[in-house]
Amino acid sequence: MDTQQPLELIMKFASLNPRTRIALDFGTDRLLASQSNRDPIRPAILAAGTVGSSIFHADPSLGEAASTQEGDELRRMLRAAGFRGRECALTLPSSAFLCELAELPSSTDRELQESAAWEAVDHFGIEREELVTRTLPLATMSLAGNASPFLIVALRTSTALYASDVVAAAGLEPVRLEHAALAAIRTIWRRERVQSGSGQIAALHVEDAWATLAVLNRGGLVVFHSFAIHGASSASARSAAGKDLFASPAGSIPLAGDASSDADLSWHPFAEQVLTYLRHMERQRPGSWPERLVATGPGAARAGLLNAIESLCGINSTLTCPSREFALGPLAGEDGNLFAWASCLGSLLVDVPQAAAALQETMS
Repeated sequence: MDTQQPLELIMKFASLNPRTRIALDFGTDRLLASQSNRDPIRPAILAAGTVGSSIFHADPSLGEAASTQEGDELRRMLRAAGFRGRECALTLPSSAFLCELAELPSSTDRELQESAAWEAVDHFGIEREELVTRTLPLATMSLAGNASPFLIVALRTSTALYASDVVAAAGLEPVRLEHAALAAIRTIWRRERVQSGSGQIAALHVEDAWATLAVLNRGGLVVFHSFAIHGASSASARSAAGKDLFASPAGSIPLAGDASSDADLSWHPFAEQVLTYLRHMERQRPGSWPERLVATGPGAARAGLLNAIESLCGINSTLTCPSREFALGPLAGEDGNLFAWASCLGSLLVDVPQAAAALQETMS
């Protein structure tokens, strides 16, 4: 019996299905790492691990320089968990980014990025050399005749360097960096765009002290807001613009019947924030009110959170777990903790052929 041909076929298949880059998700209190194969139908998680510290623990907005020990700890975890390769993709918490919706003139990509950089300088009041800026087109009509709507995403250069230094100390090479909520929304969009038909959905990514609310239609991203959660402990709670323009009145009391339990009541101020932002989005982009809301992220499964939103906003609200897109492998035992992996797993999908094509089509 000739065993050489089957072996060659197996090796050929393996060469067409290599591993993704290592995805590293910096939270405010831990760092998550995952890696999968590139199976376009259902990629399999091949390695996963956690480091119980983060450069954003003391300052969720700016981060801080890491010690040599943190790089060593990351290296040991990667080796023990069976990760392979040096290239990695980073996701940073929503609190680290400055975001703005803007109308920018139609131009070449280079001119577009130049316009976005100066728009960020003007809006956030930070020197240009201190910011890294990128743009994401919005799937909505322009309000100005010769311009197009974009989301400007900015990050302080020092923060990007802090994160890069950690992974470099572990022997890795960072090749991509993105907003944690955008990575998580990718996993939502891959599935929900089929179910949403021609309507719109709201995607809510909840972290420890921050949340991001986006509205999506079949064309992609319509509107996007990140904001500090009222009452959450954060060393530097702020809105994307540096101040909270939509604060709920102090001591606001929910109407009788709006919530069904103490847990629901405790999340009522947050539900008011979500409602205020949805109304603000509707004013900015008429017709952007969503048919339903889908939530994910480390804090999305907190007791009473979705009940409070559904009660106050009148929108059907459900949880979604990015793990449905993957064969879980080493993450199979995480169960209820899988919501915390939303950004980390969403980052992997950039390197998966089918998901990358969908991303290019709708959200790039």
